[in-house]
Amino acid sequence: MDLPDSIWEEVASYLRLEFGQSDEDPDSIKPSDLKYAGRRAEGNVMTHFWEMPSGPVQRWATVEVDESEYCLGMSLEGPDGKATDDVRAITTFVVDFVATQDGLKKIPSIHESLPFRVGARTTEIPVRFPSEESLSFYVEVFPGDPPDVSIQILRDGTDLLLVRCCSGVIVSYAYAGYDCLIQIGKGPWNS
Repeated sequence: MDLPDSIWEEVASYLRLEFGQSDEDPDSIKPSDLKYAGRRAEGNVMTHFWEMPSGPVQRWATVEVDESEYCLGMSLEGPDGKATDDVRAITTFVVDFVATQDGLKKIPSIHESLPFRVGARTTEIPVRFPSEESLSFYVEVFPGDPPDVSIQILRDGTDLLLVRCCSGVIVSYAYAGYDCLIQIGKGPWNS
Protein backbone atom coordinates (compact mmCIF):
# COMPACT_ATOMS: atom_id res chain seq x y z
CA MET A 1 0.00 0.00 0.00
CA ASP A 2 1.28 3.48 -0.86
CA LEU A 3 0.90 6.36 1.60
CA PRO A 4 -1.65 9.02 0.57
CA ASP A 5 -0.47 12.48 -0.54
CA SER A 6 -2.10 13.89 2.61
CA ILE A 7 0.07 11.81 5.00
CA TRP A 8 2.13 14.78 6.29
CA GLU A 9 -1.07 16.62 7.32
CA GLU A 10 -2.49 13.41 8.81
CA VAL A 11 0.66 12.91 10.92
CA ALA A 12 0.58 16.55 12.10
CA SER A 13 -3.16 16.28 12.91
CA TYR A 14 -2.54 13.06 14.87
CA LEU A 15 0.26 14.73 16.88
CA ARG A 16 -1.93 17.78 17.65
CA LEU A 17 -4.57 15.37 19.00
CA GLU A 18 -1.99 13.45 21.09
CA PHE A 19 -0.49 16.67 22.54
CA GLY A 20 -3.88 18.34 23.14
CA GLN A 21 -3.26 21.15 20.65
CA SER A 22 -5.99 23.07 18.83
CA ASP A 23 -6.01 23.05 15.02
CA GLU A 24 -6.63 26.82 15.15
CA ASP A 25 -3.60 27.55 17.38
CA PRO A 26 -0.87 29.07 15.16
CA ASP A 27 1.79 27.50 17.44
CA SER A 28 0.44 23.96 17.11
CA ILE A 29 2.34 21.27 15.20
CA LYS A 30 2.19 21.71 11.43
CA PRO A 31 3.44 19.48 8.60
CA SER A 32 6.36 21.90 8.15
CA ASP A 33 7.51 21.06 11.73
CA LEU A 34 8.07 17.44 10.70
CA LYS A 35 11.17 16.02 9.06
CA TYR A 36 11.07 12.66 7.31
CA ALA A 37 13.71 10.47 9.04
CA GLY A 38 13.48 7.19 7.09
CA ARG A 39 11.77 3.83 7.15
CA ARG A 40 12.29 0.31 8.46
CA ALA A 41 10.73 -2.99 7.42
CA GLU A 42 9.72 -5.70 9.90
CA GLY A 43 8.06 -8.67 8.24
CA ASN A 44 5.31 -7.40 5.95
CA VAL A 45 5.02 -4.05 7.80
CA MET A 46 6.92 -0.96 6.63
CA THR A 47 7.25 1.77 9.29
CA HIS A 48 7.95 5.35 8.21
CA PHE A 49 9.47 7.77 10.75
CA TRP A 50 9.28 11.57 11.15
CA GLU A 51 11.32 13.67 13.57
CA MET A 52 8.97 15.93 15.49
CA PRO A 53 8.88 18.48 18.30
CA SER A 54 8.54 15.99 21.15
CA GLY A 55 9.59 17.22 24.56
CA PRO A 56 12.54 16.18 26.67
CA VAL A 57 12.77 12.62 25.29
CA GLN A 58 13.24 12.19 21.52
CA ARG A 59 10.27 10.45 19.96
CA TRP A 60 9.34 9.87 16.36
CA ALA A 61 5.97 10.04 14.68
CA THR A 62 5.35 6.77 12.85
CA VAL A 63 3.15 5.41 10.12
CA GLU A 64 3.02 1.58 9.96
CA VAL A 65 1.92 0.30 6.55
CA ASP A 66 0.93 -3.22 5.49
CA GLU A 67 -0.76 -4.42 2.29
CA SER A 68 -4.18 -2.93 3.05
CA GLU A 69 -4.00 -0.21 5.72
CA TYR A 70 -1.81 2.15 7.71
CA CYS A 71 -1.69 3.16 11.37
CA LEU A 72 -0.37 6.40 12.93
CA GLY A 73 1.62 6.34 16.17
CA MET A 74 4.73 7.42 18.06
CA SER A 75 7.88 5.52 18.95
CA LEU A 76 10.93 5.85 21.20
CA GLU A 77 12.82 3.88 18.53
CA GLY A 78 14.04 5.67 15.43
CA PRO A 79 14.40 4.31 11.91
CA ASP A 80 17.68 2.62 12.91
CA GLY A 81 15.77 0.47 15.44
CA LYS A 82 17.63 1.93 18.42
CA ALA A 83 15.77 3.35 21.40
CA THR A 84 16.25 6.93 22.51
CA ASP A 85 19.38 7.37 24.63
CA ASP A 86 18.07 8.91 27.86
CA VAL A 87 21.58 9.67 29.14
CA ARG A 88 22.29 12.37 26.56
CA ALA A 89 22.96 15.84 27.93
CA ILE A 90 20.09 18.20 28.60
CA THR A 91 20.24 20.78 25.84
CA THR A 92 17.06 22.87 25.62
CA PHE A 93 14.89 25.08 27.86
CA VAL A 94 11.59 26.32 26.38
CA VAL A 95 8.64 28.16 27.89
CA ASP A 96 5.59 28.76 25.67
CA PHE A 97 2.85 31.12 26.87
CA VAL A 98 -0.70 30.25 25.75
CA ALA A 99 -3.45 32.78 26.54
CA THR A 100 -6.42 31.15 28.28
CA GLN A 101 -8.66 34.19 27.82
CA ASP A 102 -9.67 36.02 24.63
CA GLY A 103 -8.00 39.36 24.00
CA LEU A 104 -4.71 38.72 25.81
CA LYS A 105 -1.52 39.71 24.00
CA LYS A 106 0.87 37.08 22.71
CA ILE A 107 3.94 36.70 24.94
CA PRO A 108 7.10 35.62 23.09
CA SER A 109 8.41 32.17 23.98
CA ILE A 110 11.62 31.65 25.91
CA HIS A 111 14.02 29.38 24.00
CA GLU A 112 17.48 28.87 25.53
CA SER A 113 20.22 26.41 24.67
CA LEU A 114 21.79 24.46 27.52
CA PRO A 115 23.93 23.30 29.18
CA PHE A 116 23.77 25.88 31.86
CA ARG A 117 26.66 25.70 34.32
CA VAL A 118 26.28 22.39 36.11
CA GLY A 119 25.42 22.84 39.78
CA ALA A 120 24.88 26.59 39.43
CA ARG A 121 21.65 28.52 39.04
CA THR A 122 21.23 30.13 35.64
CA THR A 123 20.90 33.80 35.01
CA GLU A 124 17.43 34.98 35.93
CA ILE A 125 15.01 34.86 32.99
CA PRO A 126 12.30 37.40 33.81
CA VAL A 127 8.93 37.55 32.05
CA ARG A 128 6.51 40.48 32.33
CA PHE A 129 2.86 39.75 31.59
CA PRO A 130 0.47 42.30 30.00
CA SER A 131 -1.19 42.67 33.45
CA GLU A 132 2.21 44.04 34.68
CA GLU A 133 2.69 40.94 36.84
CA SER A 134 6.05 39.23 36.41
CA LEU A 135 7.74 35.88 37.01
CA SER A 136 11.37 34.78 37.02
CA PHE A 137 12.48 31.40 35.70
CA TYR A 138 15.63 29.57 36.82
CA VAL A 139 17.07 26.28 35.57
CA GLU A 140 19.67 24.20 37.39
CA VAL A 141 21.47 21.09 36.08
CA PHE A 142 23.05 18.57 38.46
CA PRO A 143 25.66 16.01 37.33
CA GLY A 144 24.67 12.37 37.22
CA ASP A 145 23.88 9.52 34.90
CA PRO A 146 21.37 10.65 33.80
CA PRO A 147 21.70 14.26 34.96
CA ASP A 148 19.04 15.85 37.17
CA VAL A 149 17.41 19.11 36.22
CA SER A 150 15.27 21.54 38.18
CA ILE A 151 13.03 24.43 37.21
CA GLN A 152 12.14 27.14 39.68
CA ILE A 153 9.56 29.89 39.21
CA LEU A 154 9.64 32.89 41.54
CA ARG A 155 7.45 35.96 41.95
CA ASP A 156 9.02 38.80 43.93
CA GLY A 157 11.53 36.36 45.45
CA THR A 158 8.85 33.88 46.57
CA ASP A 159 8.86 30.32 45.23
CA LEU A 160 5.73 29.48 43.24
CA LEU A 161 6.98 26.21 41.77
CA LEU A 162 10.04 24.01 42.14
CA VAL A 163 10.33 20.74 40.20
CA ARG A 164 13.36 18.44 40.01
CA CYS A 165 13.70 15.18 38.09
CA CYS A 166 15.99 13.14 35.85
CA SER A 167 16.62 13.90 32.19
CA GLY A 168 13.87 16.45 31.61
CA VAL A 169 10.76 18.23 32.75
CA ILE A 170 7.46 19.13 31.13
CA VAL A 171 5.24 21.27 33.34
CA SER A 172 2.20 23.42 32.65
CA TYR A 173 1.77 26.30 35.09
CA ALA A 174 -1.22 28.71 34.95
CA TYR A 175 -0.50 32.37 35.75
CA ALA A 176 -2.09 35.76 34.92
CA GLY A 177 -4.41 34.33 32.25
CA TYR A 178 -1.74 32.22 30.54
CA ASP A 179 -0.72 28.57 30.57
CA CYS A 180 3.06 28.50 30.78
CA LEU A 181 4.23 25.26 29.11
CA ILE A 182 7.75 24.62 30.42
CA GLN A 183 9.98 22.04 28.71
CA ILE A 184 13.55 21.20 29.69
CA GLY A 185 15.40 18.36 28.06
CA LYS A 186 16.96 17.20 24.83
CA GLY A 187 14.78 19.21 22.45
CA PRO A 188 14.81 20.91 20.11
CA TRP A 189 11.22 22.05 20.17
CA ASN A 190 9.64 24.66 17.99
CA SER A 191 8.38 27.69 19.78
